[in-house]
Amino acid sequence: MSGHSPLWGNADTNTRGLQIEKLLNDHNLCLLNNDESTYFHEPTRTFHCVDLAISTSSLSLQVDNDLHNSDNFSIINSVLRYNFKTANWCKFSSFAKITKEMVSNNSIDTAVENVTAVLIAAADCSIPKSANTFKKERKVWWNSDCREAKKKQIKAWTRFCRSPTTANLICYKQAKAISRRIQRRSKRESWGKYISSINSIIPSKNYGKE
Repeated sequence: MSGHSPLWGNADTNTRGLQIEKLLNDHNLCLLNNDESTYFHEPTRTFHCVDLAISTSSLSLQVDNDLHNSDNFSIINSVLRYNFKTANWCKFSSFAKITKEMVSNNSIDTAVENVTAVLIAAADCSIPKSANTFKKERKVWWNSDCREAKKKQIKAWTRFCRSPTTANLICYKQAKAISRRIQRRSKRESWGKYISSINSIIPSKNYGKE
C-alpha cells in the first residue's frame, strides 16, 4: 500500500500511512500485522513490511518464514471459530440470560441486537476458540531428493537472515536454484510415469484419484 507507519514497523510516517491509520480508527478495524517483514528486497538485501492485513477482530495473521521462490512472504489468515466440542454449557447457560426488558418496547432490530450481544458475550466466556486447520494434500512427485534440497535451501535462507552478507545471499540463490531444478525434474518424471500408466483397462474415474 506504500504507506509508512510505526504501527507496522516503519521508522517514519507518510501521508498514505496517516490515511491508513485514519481508516483503521474510523471503521474500528484491526491491523493484524506484527513486527514480521512481508517482503525481501534482493538488490539492497533488506526486509520490509509492504503487505497489510486489515480485518475485523475475528481473524488472526501469521507470516510464513519461507519465501517459496517469491519476493513476498506468504500471509496466512485464519478465522477463529468457536470449538463447541470443548464448550462449558453450564457456564454458557448461566451467562446467557435473556430478559423481557431486552425485547419489550424495542424495535425488532434492536431486540435482535440485544439478544445477539448477550449470546456472543456468553459464548466468549464459556466456549474456547480455535483457528481452522486444513489438511495438506500430498504431492505425488515430492520425494527424498526434493525434501533434502528444500532443507538445504531453508538452511541457506536462515543463515542469510541471520547474516545478510553477499556471500550468504549467493549461497542461498544457489541452493534455491538447485532445489527448483530438482523439483522440476521430479515433476516431469512423475508426470511421465503417470501418463505411461494410462491404458484401456483401468477405468477413467480412477485416474482422478492419482
